[in-house]
Amino acid sequence: MRCVYINLAQAGRRRAHMEAEFARIAPEGVALERFQAVDPATAAALPGEIRAPEKACFLSHRSAIAAHHDGETPLFVLEDDVLLSGEAFGAPALPPGDDWDLLFTDTILADPGTWIRLAKSRPELARTGRIRVIDLAGVGFAGAAAYVVNGRSKDRVLAALDGLGPLDLPYDIALRRLVHAGRLRACVAFPFLTSVAPFSAETSQIQPGGNAADAISDAFRRLMFVGRDIAESRAEAEAIAASADEESRLVGLILAGVVSDRFGPK
Repeated sequence: MRCVYINLAQAGRRRAHMEAEFARIAPEGVALERFQAVDPATAAALPGEIRAPEKACFLSHRSAIAAHHDGETPLFVLEDDVLLSGEAFGAPALPPGDDWDLLFTDTILADPGTWIRLAKSRPELARTGRIRVIDLAGVGFAGAAAYVVNGRSKDRVLAALDGLGPLDLPYDIALRRLVHAGRLRACVAFPFLTSVAPFSAETSQIQPGGNAADAISDAFRRLMFVGRDIAESRAEAEAIAASADEESRLVGLILAGVVSDRFGPK
């Protein structure tokens, strides 16, 4: 597997984070390559309705795949705010066969019902060390912080991206549209093999500022991460609960019972 992370020239903190994270977790013999991200000022003149930083993000991902087009080795594409696990680099994490184009190692899931189903399944998967591969064809998802491109699908992915025409959709939403239209085949590994660093929302170069929904979604992603820090997740969850109204907190406590193994068929 070839690993590349996308990083703006001026984003020194993020570069240091990725190189330290990779040095801490990557197995021997696996190398990480930095790919310099396209600057928003360079991408601004490209045709399309999205903002210049979103255009730069789209073009950076597309260019990173194109730059590693040769050969059939899978390509692991990372943004520079990712948390890694050793499991992300193992062959067992890859779906069997070639009936897939993209494997996300983490994603943002739109449906809270899906959150509950995944949370219920995580303890048994973690206990047995198994990784579940979930087809994303009919799933609402977003984010492209970390994904593997099948080595035999690089042409297919590039052609699908180029077929979209002007840059009217952010990169992750464009991927989702291509997946839902059947033009690309994508899945996600669960429990998540990567996650997003806590500093991500505050220092985002694409969606600056973040919001409460982003904070909640990112907290869930980190809780579902194979390499999670349970103390940090507890602190995040308690902060979210503290900012909610009383009825929402009570609903959350009831849903804790739903997620537990006490709730289910008798």
